[in-house]
Amino acid sequence: MSPIRFTLRHNAATFDWELVEDSGARASAHYLTRHAAFVDVASDAQVMRHGATVRIHGADGGYEAERRFAA
Repeated sequence: MSPIRFTLRHNAATFDWELVEDSGARASAHYLTRHAAFVDVASDAQVMRHGATVRIHGADGGYEAERRFAA
């Protein structure tokens, strides 16, 4: 199975970070910090089995980087 793909973006209305699985299979999750979102992804059992890629969009909405988590 290929790595799970997520998008992490800042929500200007609530000042938190939203993590959304690109396939839409999971509900979005909200975090106070970017770091908290990464910790949650890294500890997810499915991510540990299949790996993951997280595309990060900053507070201005622009693409910043991509982070990969190995299986």
